Amino acid sequence: MVEIDQLVFGALIAALALVAIWRMSGAIKALVALWRRPQVTETDISTEETVSVKGEAFVEESAMATDRVFDDNPRDIGSYVWRATFISGGNYTYDFDRGEFRKARRSFASGIETGRFGVSIGKKDVYVDPSWLGQAYDSKPLSEVTIGEHRSNVSLPLRLSQQLFDSPYLNLTTAGECQSGKLSDILEVKIHDNRTDEFIIDGRGIPAGEQLFVSGTVRVEDGRLTLVGTEDAPLLISDTGRKGLRRRLVWRILKKTLLLSLVIGLGVLFLG
Repeated sequence: MVEIDQLVFGALIAALALVAIWRMSGAIKALVALWRRPQVTETDISTEETVSVKGEAFVEESAMATDRVFDDNPRDIGSYVWRATFISGGNYTYDFDRGEFRKARRSFASGIETGRFGVSIGKKDVYVDPSWLGQAYDSKPLSEVTIGEHRSNVSLPLRLSQQLFDSPYLNLTTAGECQSGKLSDILEVKIHDNRTDEFIIDGRGIPAGEQLFVSGTVRVEDGRLTLVGTEDAPLLISDTGRKGLRRRLVWRILKKTLLLSLVIGLGVLFLG
C-alpha cells in the first residue's frame, strides 16, 4: 500500500512539475524573442523582418462591444483580450490592476476581439494583426460564448491551464468589465436575467492615443505594412513599453521557478 501511495504521489509531483515547466516556457520564449529583436524607426522598417516598434496607437475601427466592456473609457478601443468569468463563492481577492479587493472569480473562456488598429511611428502608420494570438490559444470569439450552460462554463484552474487573457505575450493595463446581461445580443445567455450579474466579461484593451510597444514580423496585408505573429516569431504587445514587458516576464519566470523548486523539494522530501 505504501508503494502504491508513493507511486500516486510521485505521479502528482511529476504532473505539477510539468505544468510549471510548461507555463514557464511561454514566458521564456517571449523573453528570448524580446531580447533578440531590434527596435526600429520608420526609416528602418521593411517587410519580412521581425522587429520591435514603439509609437502612439491609432484606431480606425473599434473592436466589437467596446462601448459596453469599456464604458468608462471614452477612447476608441482597437483590440482587447477578454475572459468570461463567474463569481466563485464568498471569497475575495485583491485586483492589482484596479487596486481593490473584489469577489473571487473563476474563468471559463477567453479570447480576443479586434477592429482595425496600429502604431504610428513618426510619419508612418504600421498596422497590427493580432489574429495569431487567438489561433495560438485556440480561443473562440465572444459571440460563441454561452452563459449558464454547465458543461461550457467549466474549465481547469488557471494554474493548470493557459488562457489568452493570461498570455505572456501581452501586457495591457487598460481594464474594463461588463455584466453578461449587457451583452445578451452577442452572448448566448441561458440563465434568468436576475442572475446575469454573476457572470462577468473582463477586458484588457488597446485604446487610441496610448503609447504602444509591438514586436512581430512585418508583412504587407491589403496593401498595408502590418505586424503579425507566427509560431516561430510570436507577436508581443505591451502598453508599458519594452522595459515593462521585460519586467513582467522576468517576474513570471521567477514565480514559476520558485513553484517548480517547491514541487521538486516536496518530491525529494516525501519520496527520497
